[in-house]
Amino acid sequence: MKRERTSFIYLYLISSVTYSAFALIGPFLGAYYRLNGLTGTQIGVLSCITCLFSLLVQPLWAARADCSGKAKTYVCIIALGAGISVMSYCFAHSFGGFVAAAAFYALFYTSVSPMIDTISMRECRIFGHQFSLVRLGGTISYAAIALIIGRFVQKRPTISFVMGAIAYFCLFGLLSRLPAGENHQPQPDRKGFRFIGRIAEIFTDRSVYFVLILAFIFQLGFGFLFSFLSVYVTDLGYGQSLIGTLQFISAGTEIPVLLIIYRVERKFGSLHLIAFAACLMGVRLLLCARGSIPMLILAMLLQGPSYMVLYYCSSMFIQSHVFKGKASEGQSILYLVQGGAASIISNLFGGMIVDALGFVRTFTIVGIAMLISSGAVAVVMTVTERKFSHDGH
Repeated sequence: MKRERTSFIYLYLISSVTYSAFALIGPFLGAYYRLNGLTGTQIGVLSCITCLFSLLVQPLWAARADCSGKAKTYVCIIALGAGISVMSYCFAHSFGGFVAAAAFYALFYTSVSPMIDTISMRECRIFGHQFSLVRLGGTISYAAIALIIGRFVQKRPTISFVMGAIAYFCLFGLLSRLPAGENHQPQPDRKGFRFIGRIAEIFTDRSVYFVLILAFIFQLGFGFLFSFLSVYVTDLGYGQSLIGTLQFISAGTEIPVLLIIYRVERKFGSLHLIAFAACLMGVRLLLCARGSIPMLILAMLLQGPSYMVLYYCSSMFIQSHVFKGKASEGQSILYLVQGGAASIISNLFGGMIVDALGFVRTFTIVGIAMLISSGAVAVVMTVTERKFSHDGH
């Protein structure tokens, strides 16, 4: 079956609209909870609902998409569901209402990014596009939207959910025009090495475990920062306009990284860059602990070299180390480890620690723990690589 060519502009537009939806909602959600009188622990619990769905529901969407071969159908359902479900936040005003809204939204939202990444990387590989430049559309849109919408959210907080729903509906319209080939993907026909259950049937190389461990460590810090940054800024006495500005700076630093990451990854290798990004995430948390605007800005300036490096390198590593017909499940495992397991820990226990010790001590403790753990994994990884290299000779 001859595939219809997918243009770079079309994939770029999908990425732009996807991250516009994320920028309209995510950066301001914690502050919205705070405005409704929720405690740090309650905010952590609400964030954990999303993480729990990443752990339990998102892999089911991915597995079903792979087993049926109908990636287009399932990604359209997910985008439409996200647009409908995010409106439920407008009707929630108590902790119980937010629990229901968070669960409804998480049912779809947690699968948006992994499914779209899988499709975009596949289309880029088939037609020779560079995925980092496609993803650049998402970064630019996120930065611009976060800066602009922050000024409006300050006066009308619920506008972010309405605009987010509109963005998801636009995304659904774009995804419905994906080529028919995305509904005729090959089904899985072989199993991988026997090592640890289901993971062994998806990946071709055991080095993926280093990627997953480092991604887990990274997300412990990043998940806490993402969920509580707006709360922290609010508690420091600043408005949501600063939140939007910080998000704009943060996303803006991803642009130069995306322009050069393809060449940098080829030179240094994915695994080394992933380890570097995890260590740098610990540094960002220590900077945030200082509590001043200059230090917060500096922490945001490290977004590109930390988050985007880890995101790109881990996604590309996994995409190139999965068996045929396992593309969605491969990306799903990464999101399960980050958005599921690690984020549950960072949000639930992070909220409890914040209530007990305050933000400054929590940022300090988590930052130091990240530096030590990621550094230890990097050492083990380097020793293992040298051992295999020596044995190979």
